Amino acid sequence: MPDAKTIAQRFIEAAFGRFDVPAVAALVADDLRAHPFASAGRPADASAVRQLVGWMARVFSRPSVRVDDVIAEGDRVVLRYVFEADHVGELGGVAPTGRRVKVPGILIARVRDGRLVEYWREEDALGLMKQLGAA
Repeated sequence: MPDAKTIAQRFIEAAFGRFDVPAVAALVADDLRAHPFASAGRPADASAVRQLVGWMARVFSRPSVRVDDVIAEGDRVVLRYVFEADHVGELGGVAPTGRRVKVPGILIARVRDGRLVEYWREEDALGLMKQLGAA
């Protein structure tokens, strides 16, 4: 079975590098706890993550993700990454701009039995909105 670092990297590449919903579904546990959603009072399970990836595919095109750092200990993994894509759909009230955006982020994940069971994610949302001319 792949180690936690490999699982987390596969997840970030499937979610942000390809918007590959089936691959993401295979990499997250049914009892996943997605803390970014939970803190916003939204459903925080595997279904919510699949929906997010599908939504991203409607808002962005030509995605890519570069992982700059991977740190792991036991079942925990931290990835520092940069997501890039073209803005082609409405985002937070901003009409499609066609601009190429670049968004750095950090993912902290806990892996069990080859799947993510918990994760936290932070991205530069203000920087994204500035790139779109909305902030």
